[in-house]
Amino acid sequence: MGVSPKRRYYFLKSSLRNLLIAEKWLVKAGRTKVARKIEEIVNEIWLEMNALEKELGMKETKLVGIKRKLLETWHAAGEISKKEKEKLERVML
Repeated sequence: MGVSPKRRYYFLKSSLRNLLIAEKWLVKAGRTKVARKIEEIVNEIWLEMNALEKELGMKETKLVGIKRKLLETWHAAGEISKKEKEKLERVML
């Protein structure tokens, strides 16, 4: 017997929040190589959450704000350009 989509969604949301916080601190600490690996995982979770939101008929997640702040942190650390940041923001919304 599988896990319900709603329960899976909230588990992913919790995991995503924790990963975003970890990624933010790794970028600030200059550990960008590790942060890039976490970013790949975050993107996979993000896509799965979007699919579950559509399946469940939910509104957009509030984690968009957290993701936007993270992009600002990457930009401030000099890891992504302003154009990359704007492109990623457009994709998010």
